[in-house]
Amino acid sequence: MTKPAEPAERIVVVDQSDPNRGRYDPARVGKPNPNDKEPYPEITEEDRAATRAELDELRRRMTRKSA
Repeated sequence: MTKPAEPAERIVVVDQSDPNRGRYDPARVGKPNPNDKEPYPEITEEDRAATRAELDELRRRMTRKSA
């Protein structure tokens, strides 16, 4: 019987010199991207009501003790 191969060590080096590096940039949160010129799609009241109803149903299912 042979010994299993040792897994290679994985060393991760993170450059933390830039505080805004990464996916979350607190300076841009809640502000639209100035380069985004694409118009937002129209959302009807029917779509909003259907989405709210679906979310309410999901919340109701999540709070039940059994499915």
